[in-house]
Amino acid sequence: MRRLSFHVQGNEVVNTLEAGTLSFKRSVPYEGERVRQLSAEVMAVLERGNRAHTLSDSNLHHLQEVGEQLTHLLTHPEILDQLPAGDEAVVLQLDESLVEVPWELLHDGEGFFCHRYDLGRLVATPQAMIGRSAPMPSSGPLRM
Repeated sequence: MRRLSFHVQGNEVVNTLEAGTLSFKRSVPYEGERVRQLSAEVMAVLERGNRAHTLSDSNLHHLQEVGEQLTHLLTHPEILDQLPAGDEAVVLQLDESLVEVPWELLHDGEGFFCHRYDLGRLVATPQAMIGRSAPMPSSGPLRM
C-alpha cells in the first residue's frame, strides 16, 4: 500500500508519496479557482449521465479530458512517474480543502485513477472528532 498526500501550503500543492519508510515530496503551483471549476465540471458531466441513465462516449471523453487537466494541476510529474503500475492500493491523504476534487476521476493519460488503483481517502481536518473512526485494514487491498 502506498500513501499519496496532497496538502495546500500557501500557493502550492505539496505532493508526498510514501512507500514503506521513504517519502518523496514535490510541489506544484495551486490554482484553486481552476481546480474548483474543473471539479464542478466533472459533477455536471456525471449529473448529465445520471439523468440520461448512461454515460455517452462524448461524456466519457469529456471526463477524461477534465481528469487529465486536474491531474496536471494537482500532481507533480515525478510523483506520477513513481506511482505503482498495477492494482496496488493507494490511500489518498487530503487536506479538507481538497475533498471536493473528484480524485477517483483523475486521469494520467493511461486511465482513470479509480481503474488503475485501489483507492481510499484519509482527510486531514481541524474539526473535532466525533465518535470513533474506522480502523485502517492492516493487510490486503482496500476495495471501494
